[in-house]
Amino acid sequence: MKKLIYQLGTILLLLVIWEFVVGFLNIPSFLLPGPIEIITVFIQNFSILTEHAFWTLSEILSGFFVAVIFAFIVAILGVYSRYVKEIIHPMLVGVQIVPKIALIPLLLIWFGHGILPKLITVSLVCFFPIFINLNKGIESVNKGFINIMKAAGSTKTEILRNVQIPYSLPYLFTGLKIGIALASVGAIVAEFISSSVGLGYQISYSASLLDSAMVFAGLLYVVLIGLIMYFAVVFIEKRVVFWREEL
Repeated sequence: MKKLIYQLGTILLLLVIWEFVVGFLNIPSFLLPGPIEIITVFIQNFSILTEHAFWTLSEILSGFFVAVIFAFIVAILGVYSRYVKEIIHPMLVGVQIVPKIALIPLLLIWFGHGILPKLITVSLVCFFPIFINLNKGIESVNKGFINIMKAAGSTKTEILRNVQIPYSLPYLFTGLKIGIALASVGAIVAEFISSSVGLGYQISYSASLLDSAMVFAGLLYVVLIGLIMYFAVVFIEKRVVFWREEL
C-alpha cells in the first residue's frame, strides 16, 4: 500500500509540474496541452473514444490469443522434433529481426484493409517474447531429472505434461506480460497506417487537425487499456503460479 501511495504521489507531482510549466511558459494548446485540458477532453469525448477502443481492444485480444496458441504449438513441437528445434526456432529469430511496421504494407496487399492485417501485426509483435520465454522454461528443466523419468518409463508426453509445462509457467507468464504490453503497440501502429476505426485512427486523425488534446486523450485510453490487460495477466499469474514466493 505504501509503495502504491508513493507511485501515485510521484505521478501526481509530475502532472502538477507539467500543468505549471505549460501555464507559466504559455505554451499553445496545439503544441502541448496541460493535464487538466487533456482530462477534460477525455471525459467530453469518452463515448467516441470508447467506440474506437472497442475495435482496438478486439485486435489486441485476438492477436494476443493467436500469438499464445502459435507459441505453444512451436515450443511443444520443438520437444518432439529435432528439425523444429534446430531449424525452425533459429528461423523465428530471423523473422523477429524484421521490423513489423515494414510488413504492414505487404499484409494490406495480401489481406486487404480489414481487421486481419491488424490481427496478424499484433500476433507477430507478441509471438516472439511469449515463445522465447516458454521455450526457455521448457529447456531449463534439469536434464538429470528428465533422464530419471525416462529411465522410469515416462514418455515424452508425460514428461512434458507433468514436468516441463508446469516448470515453464513462470517463464511463460514473463513472456505473456511482455507480449500483452507490446500488443497495443502493434495494434496502434497498424491502425496508423490503414484504418478508419480504432484508437490509432483517432489519434492519427486528431493529429492531422493539430488537436493535441485529443491525441493525448487517445493515448491516455491506450495506456489505460494496456495497464488493465497487464495487471489482468499479473492477477492470473498469482493464482496459477502460486508457489512462487516472490509473487
